[in-house]
Amino acid sequence: MWPSSAVVLATAYHLLLIVRQNVAQEDVDELDVNSALPTVSTPSQTSSLMPLAKPVATTAVVMPTAQQPVVAKPVAPAPTPPARRRLLPTKPHPTRADDAEPWEITCPSYCVCLKRWHYYLETKVRHLRCEFWSTGSTYPEEYPGTTESARIKVHGLDTLPSSVFQGISTAEVIILEIVQNPDMTHIPKGAFKSFRSLGYLDLSENNLKEIQPSLFVGVTFLDKLYLQGNSLDKLYPNSFRGLGRLDTLNLEGAVDMNLTEGLLEPLEWLESLNLANNPKLTNLPGDTFSYQWNLQTLLLQFSGVKNPDDELFKPLNNLRHLEIDEDQLNSWDPDVLLSIESLETLEVHWAPGNSTSHVWDAAVHYEGKWHFDTCPEDPCINDGICFVGEHRLQCECPVPRAGSICQSLHPGLLFLIVVVILVILVAVAIPIYKKATKKKPEPPPPKPKPIILEPESEEEDDFMQSKPEEDPEM
Repeated sequence: MWPSSAVVLATAYHLLLIVRQNVAQEDVDELDVNSALPTVSTPSQTSSLMPLAKPVATTAVVMPTAQQPVVAKPVAPAPTPPARRRLLPTKPHPTRADDAEPWEITCPSYCVCLKRWHYYLETKVRHLRCEFWSTGSTYPEEYPGTTESARIKVHGLDTLPSSVFQGISTAEVIILEIVQNPDMTHIPKGAFKSFRSLGYLDLSENNLKEIQPSLFVGVTFLDKLYLQGNSLDKLYPNSFRGLGRLDTLNLEGAVDMNLTEGLLEPLEWLESLNLANNPKLTNLPGDTFSYQWNLQTLLLQFSGVKNPDDELFKPLNNLRHLEIDEDQLNSWDPDVLLSIESLETLEVHWAPGNSTSHVWDAAVHYEGKWHFDTCPEDPCINDGICFVGEHRLQCECPVPRAGSICQSLHPGLLFLIVVVILVILVAVAIPIYKKATKKKPEPPPPKPKPIILEPESEEEDDFMQSKPEEDPEM
């Protein structure tokens, strides 16, 4: 019996906290930090460790008033942690591409400035990570001017005004993460217009309710957008307008509605789409993916899509990987899945965190159920071995057997037998033919009989008898 969702989530949360604390401590050792950074105390809580398992500077921030700007108030330093034996070399190791390095600049007290590896650019980037509270129009102005990557958390705001980025050279930012802001419900138009080089935008785990029409117009080079963990109940046909280069869109656990007609139309170069864990997403019309010719990865597990249209996947000529859950596998019409001719792997999720990936060619729908990799029954005879290929049961036949169930001899062997028989027949027929057609020798001609002339009359006979014989010596 599976544990309840609450138990699973609670266990995962505590494990995540432990991992973050351990990794943060390792990063502090690697940066040779001999004393702990001051902590940030907020009116309601202390800043927690930031995601991505990087060293986080925690400082004290006083809630600003109308006369008082944001001030970083350091507290007493924590005791110096005992030195630990280093188990890794001091130089960057090939397997530790995400090792952080100091960034020698003047960094705001409520921020962490370092150089870290990011998979998006596959190199180390100058990374700025800040977390602060704000209750009005007063925002920090101490940002370093040039940075390729920024991760910002602003507590106490329900929107994202442009003044939050005051002091940052937005034209240089390539990676921007505005995450884990539970008070943020919407983002105004033009918020990202100045980020002309932005390629990676993470807006996950906020509380966004809608995506404004044309919100991303001007972000010409954006190709990765992450919106998972929001509560979107308003999506407009042109919410993703201007994102013609986008190749990755993550809406996992973010959609509280069915997709608006024409929503994905601007995303012609989309390669990866995640719609998983959206139980209120119950309907995907047949033309939902009409413009996603390049889509290669699609995630639909634990969504509300139970009976998709027969034409849903037909435009996806390049789809290679599909993820669904067990209920969808058993309830969908088999022809819907079999219509995906380009599919290579199907990953079936039996429960959150428990899935199995299958080679799609080795799947067969037999007697109302899907079977993977194994034959539901063995139709093979004559020691044939059953396997699944091209979505049907097939037999691997031993020599010299052949046929769909190894019921006949191999055509090559039959041909060889016929050839041997013909050779034997020819070998036997040739002597018989020669013997039958051989000419018999002609007998010698008979000796000629002496010619005896009969006398025509008695006078002639008397004459012949009276004629003297000639002397042979003459």
